[in-house]
Amino acid sequence: MTAKGAGIAINASRLRHQITIQQQTATTDASGAALAWTVLMTIWAEITVLRGTDAWRGGQFTAQKFAQVTMRYQPGILPDMRVLFGSRIFIVQDCVNVEERNVRLELLCVELDGQA
Repeated sequence: MTAKGAGIAINASRLRHQITIQQQTATTDASGAALAWTVLMTIWAEITVLRGTDAWRGGQFTAQKFAQVTMRYQPGILPDMRVLFGSRIFIVQDCVNVEERNVRLELLCVELDGQA
C-alpha cells in the first residue's frame, strides 16, 4: 500500500536538464519603453517532448513541439514566462502544481522553432 500523494514524488536522477526560467520586464531604452527577458531562476528539471505538429502557415511549413518541463515546486512561475535550455526556448503555456501539494511543478510549453 502506498501513501497518498506518493505518485507526486520527484526522482532526482531524472532532473538532468539545467534550465533557466525568464520573465518579461519593462525597460526603457533610447526609443522609449521596451520589454526585456530577465532571469528569474536557474534550476534542474526534466524536459519531455510530448508531441509535434507541422502546419502550413503564411505560405510555409512551420513545426511546433509541445513539451512538459517537470521540476521541484517553485512559487511564482507563471504562464507568461519562458524556459531556456541551451539554445532552445520554450514558452510556458500552463503551470500545474501537481495535486496542489507544492512538491512537483509541471510546465506545459511550446518550443519556439529557431526564434529568439
